[in-house]
Amino acid sequence: MSVKKSKRNKQPLVDAYDVFGVMSALLEQPDKPDLNTENLWVIALDKGESILNLELCGMGSYRTVVKEPADILSIPLQKKAFGIVLIHNCPTGDLTPSEEDIDITDRLHQAAAIVGIKLLDHLIITEGSFYDFKNNGLMDQIYKSGKYLPSHEMEQRLKKEISDMTKKMTSVEQSGKNIGKIEGKLEIAEAMLKDGYDLEKVASITGLSLSQVKKLV
Repeated sequence: MSVKKSKRNKQPLVDAYDVFGVMSALLEQPDKPDLNTENLWVIALDKGESILNLELCGMGSYRTVVKEPADILSIPLQKKAFGIVLIHNCPTGDLTPSEEDIDITDRLHQAAAIVGIKLLDHLIITEGSFYDFKNNGLMDQIYKSGKYLPSHEMEQRLKKEISDMTKKMTSVEQSGKNIGKIEGKLEIAEAMLKDGYDLEKVASITGLSLSQVKKLV
């Protein structure tokens, strides 16, 4: 799915609680992904940290998806994103990040940095709670890490892969296959309103106009 920011209301996702609020609303939809398996979402943000796009990147095992950074970064690049937030669910309910979680986040951070995108946070979620890397000091640790600093050859290869992927995505959108659908935005808005979000916040996050949101009340 794709969620665009509102031109009228550009309230940012201030912190991990806002991100979790968006995800909670998303997971209340009837067609939500199977939470008994791992899923990976990526939120692309502008410089004001308002949502440009929210994408389900993979189902079954988010680790498999993250091993291909070009697949994750192509849409944020196409949207000219300033930063991204990773979110994956934990079927076991254990929110403690594993060494593999940290390692994968480090790798994607370095890949994103090459193309000028900042990895802002990584949330591990269940339906009722979450753990975020930023507020627990893990993002600072990752920013200081040099483990995955790429060689010049790897850097050029990654840039080419992402460029090719972005061109393909642009072609798909121009063919009328844009993944963002108004029905999905309305479902998210309805769920957020039920959770007590105010009208302007819902409009800002979903990209719907304020008048569209008011009709849902």
